Amino acid sequence: MAYQTPTCSCGGKLLFVELEYTEVHYRITKKGEKSKKVYDKVDKIGVNEQLMKCEDCGNRYSWNHDDKGRIIIG
Repeated sequence: MAYQTPTCSCGGKLLFVELEYTEVHYRITKKGEKSKKVYDKVDKIGVNEQLMKCEDCGNRYSWNHDDKGRIIIG
């Protein structure tokens, strides 16, 4: 059987989504508050979750690989 790209139950295309997180540093002001200005930012220090999401209706799906390493609903 030929591979078929996963689709949503509504018929929409699924996007592969990585929920990433970044580390953002702020100075502490003399008043003891977090500065409004970003001091330093470390881009993409990790991936919190991976999922598939329908670009039409927003339904979310877990995913897996088939025996050939291709993305499938799982």
